[in-house]
Amino acid sequence: MKIYNPKRFWSGIFFAVMTTLLTTLMILDWTRPNGRPLHSLVIIVLSLLFAIVNIRLGFSPDSKKQDAIEAQDERNRMINERSGAQTTRIMLGVLIIVSVLGGISYIFIRTAVILTIFALATALTNLYFYVWIGTTVYYNRKL
Repeated sequence: MKIYNPKRFWSGIFFAVMTTLLTTLMILDWTRPNGRPLHSLVIIVLSLLFAIVNIRLGFSPDSKKQDAIEAQDERNRMINERSGAQTTRIMLGVLIIVSVLGGISYIFIRTAVILTIFALATALTNLYFYVWIGTTVYYNRKL
């Protein structure tokens, strides 16, 4: 069998490995009273379904053609660009809020967990601004 769509195929393999690992962990925890919750079974079933569908689409030549057509569609490109930009704006807002709340909560509750959350959110916010400044300078020079 020939793999026509490697992206889908490897995605299916990833979900198959994840399903195997989750099933193994659930079997090993079977003796504990809380070792087999319903949400684990739901995640395993969904992961197995994703694996089967993606592996099947990886072997389908029609899937590759359909993905190529969708990738060339100008409307899909514009949607992806706008959603990516909107996602970064939303994540920046969330990071700033977490940084501010982490700083305020660290004043009242001095624990390592609060400090770690505050430090990571602040570091990611700073990284976002560094990348934003770098890309702005790069594209201004290019124009």
